[in-house]
Amino acid sequence: MQELASGVQRLMPGDYRRMRWKNGRGWTTELAVHPRDAQLDGRPFEWRVSLAEVESDGEFSAFPGYDRTILLAEGNGMELRFASAPPQRIAEPFQPFGFKGESCTRCHLLNGPVRDFNVLGLRARFSHRIVILRPDDLPHSLSNGGEDRLVHVFRGALTVSGGDYPPATLAAGESLRIETHNAAGKMQWNCAAGGTVAALLSFAPVSG
Repeated sequence: MQELASGVQRLMPGDYRRMRWKNGRGWTTELAVHPRDAQLDGRPFEWRVSLAEVESDGEFSAFPGYDRTILLAEGNGMELRFASAPPQRIAEPFQPFGFKGESCTRCHLLNGPVRDFNVLGLRARFSHRIVILRPDDLPHSLSNGGEDRLVHVFRGALTVSGGDYPPATLAAGESLRIETHNAAGKMQWNCAAGGTVAALLSFAPVSG
């Protein structure tokens, strides 16, 4: 982990944690979690971002009380089947789909294993949203809005500048965690390589 400024950390693959799914049926790589010492079998997390490996058909882990968003990061896609909702085909890369974490969800792979990008937010504590950044969306300015944020680069590279640190370039597979209650000033994202695709996540505290 590279500390760029107070509350701003560059995360590289060696900083992530690979672990079993909550239900033990697959593997996921945790990119970031809040609080940082949260555990699946200990202190519960309030939000988490991960990349899951889905190698066969089967049930997803249940996360009661959480809102969940996933998108296809690698592979040919899958169909999600719910106990009380119509099925959802996830075949277009980098298209977010949101659903309730407590939903009984079964995955059917369309043509081989996939990796999906998972975002979970504890409904009573945080709301979250995802913005997909591509070359046509850049440069993208980001002001301190009182939200925790994470950007993860899937393809290409992004350069971020702003605050009290020199510009930093994020390569594919790297992330930037921004704890905006500590970070000050405005940041600007710029495309540093052709074909760039990144996800910008925002976690807003729920008032009341």
